[in-house]
Amino acid sequence: MVQISELAESVGLSRATLLYYEKLGLLKVPPVGSTVEGAEFSNTLGAAAMGGYWVDPEFDPAQRAYYYVRVLEIPTPSWLAYDQAFYGNIDLPDDAVMVQQERAYTSPIWYSPAG
Repeated sequence: MVQISELAESVGLSRATLLYYEKLGLLKVPPVGSTVEGAEFSNTLGAAAMGGYWVDPEFDPAQRAYYYVRVLEIPTPSWLAYDQAFYGNIDLPDDAVMVQQERAYTSPIWYSPAG
């Protein structure tokens, strides 16, 4: 596993810049696959529950920090796909989004040094 600081150094960016670019969507995570067909999908990708833990290898108890988790859900049909399935062939723009992948963010955990 590559630490974020090692990756940042290898591409000539700061750790903060690399994280910022990833947050903006300039760096992409590989797709998880998709079971979407029209307005139907099966929830067969991934697991029903997941747990784990992470230790910050660059943790400095003298420095403020915050941590949060970002989650990518499996792809699902958009409301346009459901509308098209319900109403039949409706006139949609060529770039209409028919499949979407929702994201979720946890509440941050803030760390402040004593003192």
